[in-house]
Amino acid sequence: MKSVVSVARPVLSHRRPLVSAPSRPKLSSSLSGPFFYGAILAVLFIAACAVFPQWIAPYSPTDMRADRILQPPGAAHPFGTDYFGRDVFSVVVYGARSSLLIGVASVLLGGLAGSLLGALSGYIGGAVDTVLMRFIDILMAIPSLLLALAIAAALGPSLFNVVLAVSVSAIPRYARVLRGQVLSIKARPYVAASRSVGASHAHILLRHVLPGSWSPLLVMATFPGLAITLFVLAVNLIGDQLRDRLDPKRSP
Repeated sequence: MKSVVSVARPVLSHRRPLVSAPSRPKLSSSLSGPFFYGAILAVLFIAACAVFPQWIAPYSPTDMRADRILQPPGAAHPFGTDYFGRDVFSVVVYGARSSLLIGVASVLLGGLAGSLLGALSGYIGGAVDTVLMRFIDILMAIPSLLLALAIAAALGPSLFNVVLAVSVSAIPRYARVLRGQVLSIKARPYVAASRSVGASHAHILLRHVLPGSWSPLLVMATFPGLAITLFVLAVNLIGDQLRDRLDPKRSP
């Protein structure tokens, strides 16, 4: 008789692991679509207007002519002209430099200073957290607009002073939000594992804590732009409706 020898083969298990790593949202899916690329083009165009206004504006913003007062939009004047005969498009292009400089510089300086205070307060804790948060509470007790006006009035009329005043008034918001994010992230298991293998505090803060805390700050930095857009759109719609109602040629 022949003996039948059965060879046991390893059976691969297709069971799900007991602990799965948290899935991260794909960046490519959120950065696709015509709206995103359209927004990128709009930002690049506005930035080009602020950096190179002499290449984009067809006229000088101080060029006043009596023969082109209050002209409607057209090929020669895309936005029309004002009461002094100036090209409105050229005035807007040259004015974008000061507006963007104040806005971008204020967000960057206020965001960096607030992020630094919030990160140190949330990560170190203890007496450092208490002292920094009491300082932030004092700043938050004063309305941001009133604080910015007071700082600008004390420092004097200057573009740099305006940027500094707006930056100081924006520090408490960023500090509070980032402190909460740091307190939440530093208690997670992967941060404790990194600390257990001997990683330095700077490594943990820069590689694990801060990269997961930027999302709320980006929303805070861009949300005022949405509010301004909605306000300007609402004012334009109200003005358009009032013009239709008060125009005797269009009234029944």
